[in-house]
Amino acid sequence: MIEKLIYDNKEFDSKSSLYKKLPTGMQYPSFTFILEILEKQNKIMLEKDGSIFWTGPASPKLRQSLEKAVRY
Repeated sequence: MIEKLIYDNKEFDSKSSLYKKLPTGMQYPSFTFILEILEKQNKIMLEKDGSIFWTGPASPKLRQSLEKAVRY
């Protein structure tokens, strides 16, 4: 759920702006733990200013296009 939200939006200004977009009921410690896991998997990047960026794999269609592209 968190991963999809970040993937769809590509970036957030802060953890709190991302947390506010989640459905109610998610505990903040669980939220930060999931962000740590996503960062260790190189799917997101947490900046010092608190912003969050998607760095994970692109869409399957984009991956196929890149594989077919000519390398120089």
